[in-house]
Amino acid sequence: MMRAAGGSINLQTMIFLRASQRARSVCRTTSLLLWALAGALPGQPLQAGEWLLGPTLAAGATRIGPTPDRGQIGTGTLINGQLDGAIPDQAAWDSSAGAGLMLGWRRGAYTLSGEFNWHFRSDWDLSVPTPSLQTVTNVFTNIERSSWLGGIERRWPIAERWQLAMGVRAGVGTNRFRTDYKERAVTVGGPAVIIKRSSRTGQFNWGVDLSVSRRVGKRWEYGLQYRYFDAGNMRIRPLPDRSIQFQTRLTEHLLRFTLRYRFAGSGRRSG
Repeated sequence: MMRAAGGSINLQTMIFLRASQRARSVCRTTSLLLWALAGALPGQPLQAGEWLLGPTLAAGATRIGPTPDRGQIGTGTLINGQLDGAIPDQAAWDSSAGAGLMLGWRRGAYTLSGEFNWHFRSDWDLSVPTPSLQTVTNVFTNIERSSWLGGIERRWPIAERWQLAMGVRAGVGTNRFRTDYKERAVTVGGPAVIIKRSSRTGQFNWGVDLSVSRRVGKRWEYGLQYRYFDAGNMRIRPLPDRSIQFQTRLTEHLLRFTLRYRFAGSGRRSG
């Protein structure tokens, strides 16, 4: 028991160290990007501001994994070429879609904005053979997410009415998990143990954007945006009557269509 407790403490320490290293890396990257975005455009006067409001539609690919806290459900011994109960340390890909709403304030080359995003369900499935118990453990998880993000963006004109922009975002995301944990006998038709669980967690989210947009008339603009989005680490908590838990990391590569209505501010409106 003391050895098991020591192993648990060591595992928690490793998780904490990894999270600390990752947080420092994210802070350094975000600071560098903000520093690059904060440079003033030489020779251009600061213009009056305007409000922006509009929806966003997104589609892309979600990468789930690998599973950093890999361990074993069974004995951990090698049986018939299989490590008994080993959790696979591999990444899975799933399609991604979502919608959002953005409100921003633009002045000159810079835009400060806040946005809400809803992300369509992602599926995360694990299959863990446990030959010592003559069972296969399957974990099927649906992850539905939403996020509140704030960000800063800088624009560069590239042609008449066309603009290139780069931005960074950070905020808080909410993850809703619906998990089916199934232990079934290896033999066909054998009995199965099924445990269902729903949970919700909060997580720090951040992303980087690169977009191109075009103004239409005096009030509208539309654009295409690539976003790399990091939803952080996600953990399936211990299930009833089971001490095991699974942790993974979720990132997205999204192509987003944006539509913005521009409310002119006081004074001269920015171009």
